[in-house]
Amino acid sequence: PTPPSIGAMAGDSGFKLEFSDLIGPLGVERFLDEYWGRKVHKTALCEDMLTILSVSFHDGDLAECAACCRKDDNSRFTEDEIQGFQSDLDQRRSVILPFCFTPGALDMKRAFIDACSGFGNDIEVGMYFSRPGCEPAQWHFDPNHNVTIQLLGEKDWFYAAGNPHTLGGARGLKDAPMNFLDQSVDIPGTGPLDRSCFNLRP
Repeated sequence: PTPPSIGAMAGDSGFKLEFSDLIGPLGVERFLDEYWGRKVHKTALCEDMLTILSVSFHDGDLAECAACCRKDDNSRFTEDEIQGFQSDLDQRRSVILPFCFTPGALDMKRAFIDACSGFGNDIEVGMYFSRPGCEPAQWHFDPNHNVTIQLLGEKDWFYAAGNPHTLGGARGLKDAPMNFLDQSVDIPGTGPLDRSCFNLRP
């Protein structure tokens, strides 16, 4: 298929993001049949698509993106809180914004719902800001399916396969179990032979 035109970057209403734009060269049907909940799919987006996504996430500007994000109670961040995020990043502390509503985030949600109806009932788009020297996230359980897109910079993501049928809350791998379900979850190995490393960059 022809890649989206640069004209779409400025908010051309004629462009509509499709979920297949994010997972190519796989089609949606094959992705769901062979990869969803089974194994990792890694791909590279075309330059035009990366540019469109970057613009729709304010070119990675932390302040502009944070202004489009919400807290757990659905309220907006204050200017002082946004300045605090920038201070954290300047001091080599990562900033995680789990509830993002930039134009790109809304397009991604709609694209997934349109293409994968029935495969997700609580869809959120988050943003992760980091710099060289930031403390890396510790090993943790993530009970969600994740589609991770690196818009700027470069990052190593370490992954250890767990049980895809295990439900539970997100928690640190070494956190004490909080209930019977946590107690029943097997702790996967994270040694060199147990993990995979995915280097993501635009």
